[in-house]
Amino acid sequence: MTRFSIDVEPGRPAATVEVGAGIAGSAGDVARRLRPSATRAFVVTDATVEELHVPMVERALRGAGLTTTVHAFPPGERHKTPETLVSIVRAMVRSGLGRGDLVVAVGGGVVGDVAGLAAAVFMRGVAWMAIPTTLLAQVDASVGGKTAVDLPEGKNLFGVFHVPEAVLVDPALLSTLPEPEWICGRAEMVKHGLLFDPDHLGALRRVLGTPAERDPGVLAPLVARQIELKLGCIRGDLRESAPIRGGRALLNLGHTVAHAFETLSGHTLRHGEAVARGLVAAARISERLGVASPGFEAEVREVLEAVRLPVDLDGMLARYDDEALADALSSDKKRQGTTIPYIVLRGIGRPDVVALPPGRIVDLLRGPASAR
Repeated sequence: MTRFSIDVEPGRPAATVEVGAGIAGSAGDVARRLRPSATRAFVVTDATVEELHVPMVERALRGAGLTTTVHAFPPGERHKTPETLVSIVRAMVRSGLGRGDLVVAVGGGVVGDVAGLAAAVFMRGVAWMAIPTTLLAQVDASVGGKTAVDLPEGKNLFGVFHVPEAVLVDPALLSTLPEPEWICGRAEMVKHGLLFDPDHLGALRRVLGTPAERDPGVLAPLVARQIELKLGCIRGDLRESAPIRGGRALLNLGHTVAHAFETLSGHTLRHGEAVARGLVAAARISERLGVASPGFEAEVREVLEAVRLPVDLDGMLARYDDEALADALSSDKKRQGTTIPYIVLRGIGRPDVVALPPGRIVDLLRGPASAR
């Protein structure tokens, strides 16, 4: 088992992230460690995960003496809404959950985002624990405390920072994951490698998209390194308030364009599929601005293709006109006035930031390779 800590704020104990095959079975012991006097656990999940993994978590929680209530909502980003949030909070009230009790999120990134936000607003805040069941959630979404729901105007616009007091990352839970969900996780893993660690990126190329990625023993150290890289970025900037050039906002690599594509698709496009195209976009803009060397877009495309990720950026761009793209980009949460702090790469492991208006981003994506 690998264990990490997250310093939340002065005066509060550090949150923990534990990585290891089978660790989800310790949910009851961890819940008791977090809240020794708790009497109830409220499990938030989706209808798919409810059948696959929740029974094991329920047994662990009940074995620790906790009365357990399960609330499942339909799977998918389209259900990550204020309406779903309110339904969960109302169910918490009906269950008898108290301020000294615990919320447990069992599922992917959507479940974690909504459950964490519900825990943040219920009775002005209760503790929560995350048990991520997708690769994307294990390497990214469950670590760092961002919680939110989507609005028609854009993704993750209604939310708060609320760090789970424990995250149990169990690669064995991924045995039931369908291929589209593996794609989503691979995209975030490649993002971390491109940002911070060329050697790790090489290790990802050897494993991701091959049968070896389904082996928990092979995957666990890669997942642990992913978490280590992300925590190294967010420590000292948990709430994304540091200067963008060196803070948590670097993790937005590929996401400015990805979130625009997700919004324009009505949230039918999977996050990882959008991020893969967004990474191609970041490489293209880096090259066309002269920040990266000629051929950098092709280099990043080759990495993405090697791990079986979609790279058809131009096909996605062709679906939308310039005005629609610029409007969607304008909803970026990191926008500063009329410009967006756009994460570029000077090379692998060398991130930087440039301020670009939404229209300029569209021009760079669509324009000739010689655009500057």
